[in-house]
Amino acid sequence: MVDPAGAAGSTGDRRPAVAWDLVAAELPDGLAVVDRAGRFLQANPAALRLLGGAGADLPGRPSPFALTEDGDGAPYGLPDDDGVERVTTWAPPAGPRRELAYRVRPLAADPSLSAVAFRDVTAELHRQRRLSAMARVAVTLSAQSSPVANLDALAAEVLKADALTGVEILTVDEAGDLRVEGTAGFERWPDFFERQREVERRGGALRMRDALRTAEPVVVPHRWSAIREDPAWRPLHDYHTRPEWDSFASVPLMIRGRAAGVLNAFFAPGQTVGQRTLEFLTSMAEQAAIAVDYRALLQRERNLVRREERQRLARDLHDSIVQQVFSIGMQAKSLEVHAQRGDWLPAESVHRVAGEIGVLSQAVLEDLQAMVHELRPSVTAWQGGLEEAVRALAGRTADRTGLRFALTIGAGLERIEA
Repeated sequence: MVDPAGAAGSTGDRRPAVAWDLVAAELPDGLAVVDRAGRFLQANPAALRLLGGAGADLPGRPSPFALTEDGDGAPYGLPDDDGVERVTTWAPPAGPRRELAYRVRPLAADPSLSAVAFRDVTAELHRQRRLSAMARVAVTLSAQSSPVANLDALAAEVLKADALTGVEILTVDEAGDLRVEGTAGFERWPDFFERQREVERRGGALRMRDALRTAEPVVVPHRWSAIREDPAWRPLHDYHTRPEWDSFASVPLMIRGRAAGVLNAFFAPGQTVGQRTLEFLTSMAEQAAIAVDYRALLQRERNLVRREERQRLARDLHDSIVQQVFSIGMQAKSLEVHAQRGDWLPAESVHRVAGEIGVLSQAVLEDLQAMVHELRPSVTAWQGGLEEAVRALAGRTADRTGLRFALTIGAGLERIEA
């Protein structure tokens, strides 16, 4: 390593000088020297460890560190006087990629060279991405948008946070069939479930079934190699080929003590499934379970509302319209009976019966129109906001029934959409 001028033995310093190579060897962070083109020249032991043990093959290899140039073409480090480190990625010869935070400074002794100090921040950034993903998912769920869109977004957050190959969120119905509710990384196949059932008929083991049965996470290292070699999985071989993955984990979605589905994670080659990874997947599975449970509750509430509305309509029809239509039928039947007997009826009687039938028909029409308006308020009523819609409803009901209403409208209704 280059010995900076004045590193030791400066004026007035009576302590023994320490060789710069020894200091560089003891540094906990990586320290490397790169040339104008960004190629490695030297590196201390910590740098070699962080770079995946490149060793003798390192000199001359391109570094991942970004360099800029001054007006004379001499390289210098990116400005870091704002106290912010720059982050880059490095793919070692073996093992998963790493994220490195670094600073670059030109060497005073040779401005064509730069010293780079760097450290591994993969785990630190991984934790930050996980926390951000959990926060974004919580915001998405609280927005109460489409449950299916929520689960797709949740799968995408898990995929991004852990740099996974694929993520699936499945639920199980009363018949025991699995349904994909959210996915990221894999394509949606219209005949996926038919192929999955064919795999099970052939004797292929769905390890997610183990997670459902035991209500515990299931981790299977090198799962893809086992699937690839199993003829029972042939119907889904093409599905699992893109993108490339290796290990597999399945975490149950627990709803009130019952496993209602699973969150499946597909890991890229070289990735390991540790305790912190399982904790993160479990946290995201809990969020997915909330979305699934919310959808089920919403569906039950809608069914209840529909049932109550049908019962209300039946009561309203019986209390008014059915009786009025029955009266119309009786009046028409009386005219029919007189006609069959050949009875002579005065014009006044016919006029009276016809008038009663007309009045009853008009009342039935008005009641039906009122019921339709109550079920679906007119667009013009909603254009004035909720207050105008309520006032219009009260006015129509007053005209139809003779009741009178006193309305008190508070502030804030103008912010409520149709």
